Amino acid sequence: MKAHHFILPIFFASLVACSTGSEKETQTEVVSDSEEMQVEEPSETALSLNGMDEAEASRISEALVNVLLAEDIEYLAPEQRRFRFAVCDLNDDGNREYLVELRNSYFCGSGGCTYLLLNEDMAEITRFTVSYAPFVISNEKSAGWRDLIIPQGSAYHVMKFDGSTYPGNPSVEPQVQIDENGELVKLLDEDSGTLPEFTF
Repeated sequence: MKAHHFILPIFFASLVACSTGSEKETQTEVVSDSEEMQVEEPSETALSLNGMDEAEASRISEALVNVLLAEDIEYLAPEQRRFRFAVCDLNDDGNREYLVELRNSYFCGSGGCTYLLLNEDMAEITRFTVSYAPFVISNEKSAGWRDLIIPQGSAYHVMKFDGSTYPGNPSVEPQVQIDENGELVKLLDEDSGTLPEFTF
């Protein structure tokens, strides 16, 4: 398949949070042809929801144990029960979404790792597989939600919301080009500093 390349205007805000507590005796603790488009300045949006909120991380931990990973829990070694997360608002409605990174030998393979995008009620919106952080947030929208740009190898792939979810596998989505010198704002960006890790 021929790769399609776009220069997308990118807006980006990096957000990370931490927490304690959960159920089931868990404990959260810190441990192609190209189409050029005019690059715009990042717009002011509700993406800047920063915080180190222990209550949020505790809610994520509980959701992982009791719902999202309930079928996997018994197979996980203690060192595999770890996560990192970032907070964002991808549809500019004032409600938070959470990008949860599960990066360990159980959830990662040769092509990448598993990431969960959750809504404010901790329900799963999308389960991304064979993916790597950082996730770049674009100013471009699909069905009212900001496009996500995910790196894989030396390429970037654009993930467009379809009204209910994002595609789960970036490797089969269109490739795009991003302006490395622009104001890229990313989720779970290790270059922005130490990202806290938590257990569930």
